[in-house]
Amino acid sequence: MPLDGSAIAERILPHAVSISKALAIPIRLVSVIPSEESHAHEEDHLRQQGERAWSPTQGAHSYVPRVTHGDAAHAIVDLSNEFPDAFVAMTSHGRSGVGRWVMGSVTNQVVRYAAGPVLVTRSE
Repeated sequence: MPLDGSAIAERILPHAVSISKALAIPIRLVSVIPSEESHAHEEDHLRQQGERAWSPTQGAHSYVPRVTHGDAAHAIVDLSNEFPDAFVAMTSHGRSGVGRWVMGSVTNQVVRYAAGPVLVTRSE
């Protein structure tokens, strides 16, 4: 589950928790940052989200935080290849048309190139 620190990205959390509980599988919380940046803040954020998901009220099976560096789409796809039995769960920021063309779409690239299935929810 890639998280970029935004509330929009975190909207996938309840869906991922439900699947984690039902299948007794861990959630891998991933944050991708440029290689020149420190990752202490991202690690704290992932731990907080993991604790929220793993709490007795939520009940995710378990969680594993991971901060990686580089381009978000490539890093997520690379992780999907590292764990081919897993799937990616993420929220789309909902860009379309020119906005997606100008900004690119991490979700679009992940859906196209991930090694396994991708669960996408809209940011609405």
